[in-house]
Amino acid sequence: MALGKRPYFHLFNFALFSGCTLWTVLVDVRLTPGFAALAFGQGVLVIWWLRPAAQASRRLILAFLGASYFGLAYFVGVIVGAPSTTRFWVIFIVTAAIFAPIVFLAWRNLGGPNERT
Repeated sequence: MALGKRPYFHLFNFALFSGCTLWTVLVDVRLTPGFAALAFGQGVLVIWWLRPAAQASRRLILAFLGASYFGLAYFVGVIVGAPSTTRFWVIFIVTAAIFAPIVFLAWRNLGGPNERT
């Protein structure tokens, strides 16, 4: 696949989230897992865009969705409290439960348990 605007956009997001991850290690460690998950998701998306179409795996799309939604659920949890509090875990689990059907539906639509790539 030729390099166009989209891979560069995702590469920029990957670099941005990776930089934010490193920054949060020094400033506020509570935010690090969320930024790391978002950076991982964007990195997977870059790999998906740069691979030839015949080799593009459906698992990369699912990894992008799972990592991105994990990062988002983590950020929502951090808004209400530190990861050592019960409030964080309740909100994190509820948010993850809201996003889980989206990832499950994508998994089912992309081949489900019968996918071999």
